[in-house]
Amino acid sequence: MKILIGDDSPLILDILTAAFKRAGYEPITAQNGAEVLKKAMGFLPDAILMDYAMPMLDGLSVLRQLKASPLTRDVRVYLLSGFSDGKMLQQIKEAGANGFFVKPFDVHEVVDRICKDVADL
Repeated sequence: MKILIGDDSPLILDILTAAFKRAGYEPITAQNGAEVLKKAMGFLPDAILMDYAMPMLDGLSVLRQLKASPLTRDVRVYLLSGFSDGKMLQQIKEAGANGFFVKPFDVHEVVDRICKDVADL
């Protein structure tokens, strides 16, 4: 199983990469929204976990493009953010996200939720 993890924080990428490796996933990382989009199209991961606020393209823009593409529309997509408000959460939900996690997050909860969701497909 492949998971694409997108975040501009090297520390968060390292933590999530290690956690998903322990869970049996093959993590692929990206440091900005444009890179997430490119790697999603190239690697076709089983799930994508990305930050809402990233350089080049934000997570919401990437999510919308992923859901608009026949190649990636069925990939499960989750977003992370250090902030949340009702409008942002509504936009994420309407764009087709499968989940949302607020930073700081419990890495085990994130991994468990995504692994369970992907296994239920």
